[in-house]
Amino acid sequence: MFYYRLIPAPKRTWFKSLPPVTTWLMAISLGLLLYTVVADSRISRQMARLEQRLAEIEARYVYRLAWENPELFRLPMDSLRQAIARGQVVPEEDPDFLVWLSYYQQHQELAQIRPLELLGFSRDRPGIWRLATSLLVFPVWWACLLNIAFLWLAGCNMERGAGGHLFGGSYLATGLAALLIHELAAGQPPAPVAAASGAVAGATGSLLAWNFMANRPGLINSGALLFVWISAQLAVSLLGPKHDLSFWAKASGLVLGAAIWATLRLLRWRRNTTLPVLGVWGQVINPNSDLAQAHRLLAAGDRSGARARLQQIVNRDQQCLEAYLLLARLAAEEGQRDIAGQGYSRALELLLDVGRYSKASEIYAEIHRNNYEGYLSERTMFSAADMLERGGKYQEAAVLYHLFVVQYPKAKVRPKALLRLYRLYRGHFQDEARAAKVLEQLRNEHPDFPAPEG
Repeated sequence: MFYYRLIPAPKRTWFKSLPPVTTWLMAISLGLLLYTVVADSRISRQMARLEQRLAEIEARYVYRLAWENPELFRLPMDSLRQAIARGQVVPEEDPDFLVWLSYYQQHQELAQIRPLELLGFSRDRPGIWRLATSLLVFPVWWACLLNIAFLWLAGCNMERGAGGHLFGGSYLATGLAALLIHELAAGQPPAPVAAASGAVAGATGSLLAWNFMANRPGLINSGALLFVWISAQLAVSLLGPKHDLSFWAKASGLVLGAAIWATLRLLRWRRNTTLPVLGVWGQVINPNSDLAQAHRLLAAGDRSGARARLQQIVNRDQQCLEAYLLLARLAAEEGQRDIAGQGYSRALELLLDVGRYSKASEIYAEIHRNNYEGYLSERTMFSAADMLERGGKYQEAAVLYHLFVVQYPKAKVRPKALLRLYRLYRGHFQDEARAAKVLEQLRNEHPDFPAPEG
């Protein structure tokens, strides 16, 4: 199981850690997609009108010759029209020939300026510009969106772990390799090719190899991701237009991308980066600090090294919220519930102490989702319940007050928790029966506490 980070940073600060190379590749691809869809739609309508006019003239002559030369009907439409243009079907002295020829020339001119004809690579019309744009354009919109999803998945992980320059170079190399294999496999000069899917295949292969050799645990199974990619690319290759790469060209890009990054891993290559290190909430961390080193170790897949560095931090500085939170999440992923619960409790306590209630609510939601409420300390649990009540989350507050009453029977603020639980049941839930039980418990167990009249 390997962890693939889909969103580089949370909420308001996510834009600070967007992978720059991936973001630019996606933006250019989406821009070219928009241009392709709009321009191709307009050209297709004009070509359809010309097709109708050509067919009207062709019908007058081609069907007359059906009995004389049946071979005409076995020719592809392009070959048939080339024969008409040479005067073999419609006599050149016939007025219809000049009209047909004018429509045919307009049709051919429009076909030559269709977006994929201009942006795709063709050995008949090579060029650096076509080579570059072919690695960024997709043949159809649904293929574009499908491949961009894989590009985003790979880019968010690879740029953070390896750097944008190397990831961009790998994207270029695998895309060119897939295009070369496609061109060599084609017997005759094919239609202009959109090779971006081959480059994305290389990015997917690099992600699989990098995480496999890093032995990184996580949430999304690598084999499942590979199966989804193969299924998606088979669908695109079989259902997509002639401008798309063949499936085997994409598969070669996948293998090459995996081979490049596997080689780098075997050579123990490590990223030497000057990019800012971002914390849990997107804040910039001092790149020379131990916390930044822990983040780099996590990004490189060295979880044991990161855990040791974080433990050193909390031993030295018991106010380091980020270290406690990262330790808790690491322990939770590895099933060490006691360590995770203690880390979450300390992180929540630090947030509540400084009044960062919005962040505290986020952390409590994570604690609640993973069922770590029982690990909260006495003071932290009561403060968290108070925060939830003030924030209007009455159901969660009632559950936490109830847990506090049961778990800490000797706490000094226990009667306050019972009183607040009574007010929640009576005022917000309109549950008189439960409110009466809580009030009776308050009077019996804490007779000196001023209880309200029932």
